[in-house]
Amino acid sequence: MPIQVAFLFYSSLMCALALIVRWEAIRRRKGPSLKLGHLHQIKGPHISYTPPPDRSRRSLDAARR
Repeated sequence: MPIQVAFLFYSSLMCALALIVRWEAIRRRKGPSLKLGHLHQIKGPHISYTPPPDRSRRSLDAARR
């Protein structure tokens, strides 16, 4: 009998954990909701994008030659 109660408690705990994780994944996928009035409040330094260096050659290619 105690093993059955422990198994029931464990299975309900795992089910609740799975539901919490799923709920958070759905909530994060939607992202924050911004309204049109809030867009003018977003200020800050604009980060310029620089593409990564060309990685077509491996770093160890020169050592192998």
